[in-house]
Amino acid sequence: MYGVSQDPIRGAVAANLTMLGEGGYAPGGRGLPQRFPHPASSTFIQNNYLRVVVLPDGRMELLHDPERLAQYDNVSPAMRLSPSLLNTTHPAGRVIDSTVEIVEPAGYLSVVESRLELEANGRGFSETRTLTMQSDSPWLRLRVRRNGPPGRFVSRVDLPDYDRIEVGDEIANVVPRSSLAPLVVSCTDGARPPLALLATEPGGLRSFSWGDGHLDLHSDSAEPFEIALVLLDGLYRSQQRYELLRFLSTPRESMAMPGEGGATVQNLLGMPVVEVVRVRSNARGPYHVREFGRWMHRGAQPSRLHPGEDYVKVYLPAQGRAEIRDYGFIDGIARPGWGCQYTTAIVDCTREQSRCAVDVEVNDITSFLFAPRLRFAEPIARAWLDGAPWSYLDGDELFLPNRQGRYHVEIEAGAATEPHLARTFADISQASSTMNTLTFTARLPEWTESVPDGFHFAALIRHPGRELRGLENARLLRGGRDASMIQFDTGEVSGAL
Repeated sequence: MYGVSQDPIRGAVAANLTMLGEGGYAPGGRGLPQRFPHPASSTFIQNNYLRVVVLPDGRMELLHDPERLAQYDNVSPAMRLSPSLLNTTHPAGRVIDSTVEIVEPAGYLSVVESRLELEANGRGFSETRTLTMQSDSPWLRLRVRRNGPPGRFVSRVDLPDYDRIEVGDEIANVVPRSSLAPLVVSCTDGARPPLALLATEPGGLRSFSWGDGHLDLHSDSAEPFEIALVLLDGLYRSQQRYELLRFLSTPRESMAMPGEGGATVQNLLGMPVVEVVRVRSNARGPYHVREFGRWMHRGAQPSRLHPGEDYVKVYLPAQGRAEIRDYGFIDGIARPGWGCQYTTAIVDCTREQSRCAVDVEVNDITSFLFAPRLRFAEPIARAWLDGAPWSYLDGDELFLPNRQGRYHVEIEAGAATEPHLARTFADISQASSTMNTLTFTARLPEWTESVPDGFHFAALIRHPGRELRGLENARLLRGGRDASMIQFDTGEVSGAL
């Protein structure tokens, strides 16, 4: 659940169809409607582009969601690209058993291992296929390793709707081991998206051959090999397959987080990529990631394959880079406040003695959060928003207008002595104070157009060491020497102390 919730639609997920496949069941014996046309004992691995279903007999089906919403059930527009993704044969072999293990279940990266037990000439041997998918990426990695008798193997990828293959810049039917150039298969009628097949780790591969709606991978048992299947539909073009091969053939090593300096991920390619990097950090996530000039909160996926390391996803523009830091205060100044880590981005932070400045973007708002906010490393004495005094704060947190936009915030560190607004579900457009007064302007939040008759907003006001003596356009609900609760409607509200 943690892995899926980090990136609900675009995440990589591996699981079983125990409840929703054919013959599936729920705990307690309750029957559920069948949602997927595969046996309940099947295993799948997917992201928002592709799904591979590993059937109980070891066969694998490849599906594609053209809407990129990770919907592959009976009523979705998902299409089948391959009814048999990798069917391996040996001149004298047969499959006698099949098992599947989910190695990395969900998050930015998912890994599934399918193991076939085969028999040839009275001798047993095995083939292990490792399928890897990552979040929001239109490709699938497929690694094959064998433990068995020497000899030639053929691994067939059935593509019944495809009728054209490109090798390099030409049309060809056989690709020898000496070149193993990136292949592109396509449909002349455009019914299926083009696919690139890349030999990311040639190893035991000897050649490719193209037949009537199928691609054969000729190999031997001496070395493992890996291929990648890439959708060339929207994000990447056929001409970029050589850069894709370069990217997928050179996985990045694990990166250490050297204290506050963090780590930098560089993209040397002339195309954008989504990369999942392995990070070693004593903090163990979450992280800050600086992409496209903004610091974003990024959750961590603890790795099962590499204990003590986290997977972190970064979006890299062409010839661009991203920075990763532990989830502390950016430059020792500020970070997104609780509840809005995924909806706010910090553009820049600066400090001059006790005064700090932050440029922040509010990218989304929600009715579940009364105001987007920043948390500072020190308590806030006074604040300014876009150059005007701003008295909507509490301790080390500064609250922003509940509207999308970019804001320039300045604060002076120290103990707050002037009265200030501290909590309200109203949207605040202006808030200022002196030692004796507090004035703010309240609006309806953007996510509502009206309120019921008799509805009023409430607010918590803090006034250290003072008492609230008078209110305009509001009434006192509960008063005290250091704080008060008031009730009000939209418009300008003021109080005297």
